[in-house]
Amino acid sequence: MCCILSIKTKIGLIACLVFYLIDFLALICGTAFSVFGPLAEEAFIDIIVHVFVILFLSVGVYSVNKLPEIEGEKE
Repeated sequence: MCCILSIKTKIGLIACLVFYLIDFLALICGTAFSVFGPLAEEAFIDIIVHVFVILFLSVGVYSVNKLPEIEGEKE
């Protein structure tokens, strides 16, 4: 779903970033509130993967917003 959103428009890329941020917050809250449950290694891997995806989406949103300024300077 996120790949399809990010390909079409700039708003889709921002929506994908927001979706991943909400998913990341839910993952952190779920991990933090499971105090008495076992903390699995998969939780750490999920957190690391989410951080990288959010980083790449943030760079994508920044680049999409910066591109018109760069193209305007060329002319």
